[in-house]
Amino acid sequence: MKRHLFIILLFSVLLILFGCSKEEPITNIVNADTPIEADAEILNNIAVTLPDSMTRETVSSIQHDFIQDGKQAGGIVIVDIPSDLLDSPREGLFEIVELLRNQLMPGVPAEEAQIISWGGNQNAYMELVTGPDEMAYFHFLFRGVNNVYDVWFDWELVEQNSDMIYEIVNSVTGEDILPENNQNPF
Repeated sequence: MKRHLFIILLFSVLLILFGCSKEEPITNIVNADTPIEADAEILNNIAVTLPDSMTRETVSSIQHDFIQDGKQAGGIVIVDIPSDLLDSPREGLFEIVELLRNQLMPGVPAEEAQIISWGGNQNAYMELVTGPDEMAYFHFLFRGVNNVYDVWFDWELVEQNSDMIYEIVNSVTGEDILPENNQNPF
């Protein structure tokens, strides 16, 4: 009887220990929901150099996440932004931000996806910072020959390290992303 009680107790302790050691699932704030259908190889052919503290994980054929400390710290997503908005970004800025919100963070209210700042970047076509201070996201839009790519970062999770962000953004390359298509429009 004591042996059975000991085995049950030991099994219970092991069950508790193994049950508690499960990693928390990654909570995705950005979850691409666009009308774009793309071959999985499109994003695989976009090279991005990440620091050792980040990994790149495939979420779908249009979304790869940058994971840092088990959290979605950024990523690269194919987005649906019409060329006419990108051709006149000053006039289409609010529409661009609304499209990004609808396609990447549909659960975020429009007032929380407001523009904090915007401008050009030496390698990306356009740089946007959206959201109130407690929820700021950096978006770097790249105009591809066939697609528009958003390389984005959660400001809070990248430890407000703008040098690291710009190193990552400056490393983005691919056959579809031509430097002449990504000149600063401002």
